[in-house]
Amino acid sequence: MKIKTFDENRKLFIKKIIAVILLLMIVAIAVVLVILTINKQKEEEYLKTYGMTAITVGEHEATYDMYRCYYLNYRDELLPDYTVNGVTDTVALDREIRMRVLNDFRNIFAIVSLAGEHGLSVTSSEVTAIADTFIEEMKVFCKDNKMDFDKKLSEGYMTEQAFVFFQRAMALKEVLFTTLTEKGSIIENDDAKIREFLHSDDFIRIKSVFVENDDGEDVEANRALATEVLEKYKSGIEFDKLIGQYSEEIPGGEAYIMHGEREGAFETAAFSLDVGEVSGVVESTDGFYIIVRLEKDDAYLENYFAELKASYQDIAFNRIIKQRADMLVATESDYVRSLSYEEIK
Repeated sequence: MKIKTFDENRKLFIKKIIAVILLLMIVAIAVVLVILTINKQKEEEYLKTYGMTAITVGEHEATYDMYRCYYLNYRDELLPDYTVNGVTDTVALDREIRMRVLNDFRNIFAIVSLAGEHGLSVTSSEVTAIADTFIEEMKVFCKDNKMDFDKKLSEGYMTEQAFVFFQRAMALKEVLFTTLTEKGSIIENDDAKIREFLHSDDFIRIKSVFVENDDGEDVEANRALATEVLEKYKSGIEFDKLIGQYSEEIPGGEAYIMHGEREGAFETAAFSLDVGEVSGVVESTDGFYIIVRLEKDDAYLENYFAELKASYQDIAFNRIIKQRADMLVATESDYVRSLSYEEIK
């Protein structure tokens, strides 16, 4: 038997090492291909869910791509509020997002439900004409500005089918508003009656100082500051001077308001005042108010009648939608309930 030299043994050893490395590389590539194939199949299966029912609201249904759009946009908006030192409370964030999404879909289908009572739907010719015109204008705008329309939809987590539905829902709201105001028996449209409302105690003029609870501020310190502002007013300092010195509300604290326009605590306090009377310190979700009720300016009411009428009708319309939305029960599908925060992507 021929004895191999040291150099021959070394070359043989290298060949074996190379063969092993090549085998490992082939196995690794095969594993990667399998993983990519599995991931692709999962992605394809996930995309198929876009057309599945995600939420049921009364007798209406919303598909998963619509749900996903709302969910992910809320995620991006709320993520900083639920992240501390780089750690996100995904359980609390997921709970908040789902609550908001369900509420939004109740509002959408409140419009659809109300519209149905007046012979309108998202497929009504007048509705689709408005929506289609807007969609076409958006596509032209993107083209003129060298933007990819489909990419813009994707960046907003939106499929084209979802985009079309949402635009039709917005158009339906517009047509429904016109229908309810033109009939007059549902939302008042008579100028004389609206003027009568504007001169009633259901429409008031107020001024307010707002001490806002900014991030990181001591809420109790802000409460004490608001109390100090109130005491200064009672001691004779002009309210306008206090607004300029302390208020963080823009513009200037003066407003004409009607029921349903402001947060509950603010509204309750404001409408309980007589002309010339000041409230106590009113706590809101964002800070503290001191409110004074003023005499209405008849010239203002007449000069801005068109805007006030539109505001009156908008508030009445939104109140009707809210009342219907509060009647609707929104339920997630079993599939959506089974998804974790990380799985909605």
